[in-house]
Amino acid sequence: MTLALVLLLLLGLLTTISKHLFRWRLDRISRTDSRAAVISLQEFQLTRQCH
Repeated sequence: MTLALVLLLLLGLLTTISKHLFRWRLDRISRTDSRAAVISLQEFQLTRQCH
């Protein structure tokens, strides 16, 4: 009984941690993507001004 309870608690903890890690990674990826998009947009405007 207690072993099953401990296993359930561990499973819940693991899923919570993995969810947080996944969300954090997604947040980082989206941030870097938007930053790259902004940089490419600036480069595009610069090249348009030069020509």
